[in-house]
Amino acid sequence: MLRARLVVDAFVGMHETNVGDWGEVPVTSVRARLYAAFDKIAVRVADLTLTDTEVRARRWKEHGARDVSVVPVGAPDWASPTRAPETGPLQVLYYGNYIPLHGLDYVASAMTFLTDRTIEWTFIGNGSERPLIESQLRRAADGMPTRFLDHVSTYELARHIKESHVVLGVFGLSEKAGSVIANKVWQGLAGGRVVITRSSDALRELTFVSVDQLIQVDPECATDLAAQLDRLSRAHSTGELDTFTETSEWLETYVNSRASAVVQSLAERMLERGEGRTLR
Repeated sequence: MLRARLVVDAFVGMHETNVGDWGEVPVTSVRARLYAAFDKIAVRVADLTLTDTEVRARRWKEHGARDVSVVPVGAPDWASPTRAPETGPLQVLYYGNYIPLHGLDYVASAMTFLTDRTIEWTFIGNGSERPLIESQLRRAADGMPTRFLDHVSTYELARHIKESHVVLGVFGLSEKAGSVIANKVWQGLAGGRVVITRSSDALRELTFVSVDQLIQVDPECATDLAAQLDRLSRAHSTGELDTFTETSEWLETYVNSRASAVVQSLAERMLERGEGRTLR
């Protein structure tokens, strides 16, 4: 009898999510150690581990994974490029959960350093930390137009991206924050918007994206984010802020090529072991 092949989806680890993202239990607790152990055991027994960036692939290998393939997250079809608003103040969009991964305390700090106080902000999302962080952001806005919305539908989210000029990524200091390419980074880029996110080795995979569209900032220097937003606001006011309509096609080509390589590799392994004639 042929042994089944085990493929583990390691895009989201139990420890990094429950301990790092949500702070469900203390780092030193027994449960935190169990989460870490479960993650390591899962990739060690897997014939193949799937993850989303090269940085995370190297980490799983350090944890004992025998074989790791990278399948980039990419952007859904609804994140299609549209022209950004040509009039009005610079529109900055954040969406996601109110958790440390996203570094909204960093965003709040950056807001206090802005020279241009006409920038308009939209924050979308929920979470147990929202009341505290929302209060912090409102104080930091200090008169700048700022609105807070609950989670919205995919259709509404696409509209909000369309109405924005800048999409904010992640700014946390955790290992995960420095190793992922967040969904909203993919979506903002595919939508043709300028995306600002923390600098990380993971973003080296997107070297084909213009540095004018994918802006990386120091997650420990809030004035870096403030300076970029002030600069973008000036560019928008003079009609010099671009919409990057070709990026979506480049991203799709990149993601499809990586996914196809993984499928082809699996097909070749199965054929070598006589486990099937084709894999589609």
